[in-house]
Amino acid sequence: MKQDDSDTSESLFVLNLRCPVLQESLRDHPPKRLKLQINGWCGSGDPELRGLISPEAAATLTHLTLCATYLHYSSPDPPPLDYLAARWDDIWRDGLLPFVTPLHALTHFRLVFHLDGMEAAVPMWPITQDPLIEDLRPISRARGRFDFAAVASKLADTLPSLRYCFLTNSAWVTAAKDVHSWPVVVEQWRESRARRVAHGLDVGHTTAESSAAAAVETRDTGRELAELHDDVAETILQAEALVLSTEERQGVRWV
Repeated sequence: MKQDDSDTSESLFVLNLRCPVLQESLRDHPPKRLKLQINGWCGSGDPELRGLISPEAAATLTHLTLCATYLHYSSPDPPPLDYLAARWDDIWRDGLLPFVTPLHALTHFRLVFHLDGMEAAVPMWPITQDPLIEDLRPISRARGRFDFAAVASKLADTLPSLRYCFLTNSAWVTAAKDVHSWPVVVEQWRESRARRVAHGLDVGHTTAESSAAAAVETRDTGRELAELHDDVAETILQAEALVLSTEERQGVRWV
């Protein structure tokens, strides 16, 4: 675990999320800004996020950058008896969403989700047809299912204080021709979306950011989601110290 105390942010890179030292640190020194970098193994090694941030820290935390990198091995043929098929809904519903639910002071949230997908030596199907890969493939691509708007909408419903939501979905998918070959990249992507969340009296009000929004979603929930253009989103990320470090970018294969 490494902690970087600066005037603008505190960074915690989590090597062992079950380490009580981390929980004690967040409880004894509740931060306003936090960066977490987690690593999990889809299906059997998911990091235990629930309860990581203490109530004391949740009460003060306004800015969170969460970089989540997951490893995924496609199903071998035949699959072992204990093989658990990983799906995005399970990762989201059982891990990531419960983690942020108690953060009632959160106003700025950046989620960077990266998947390293690897095909089994004798796969049940090509990894590009793997259910988890198809779950995470953005809907802007062929056979894609991942809906940024649905994730942002759920976050806005869950976090009443949320004002800005930044989502990145990236993947690095590899396969080998045979057991004697080095794996090669067969598919990769990195897509981001950003939204401004307006609540109550702010709904319908024009701001410099919302006037530059690409789309607006309004529901019967008393709040409004406006999708921000990339340049506007990048300006806010810089201003609010939500940018990724070189180490974090390397962790999700961006450099």
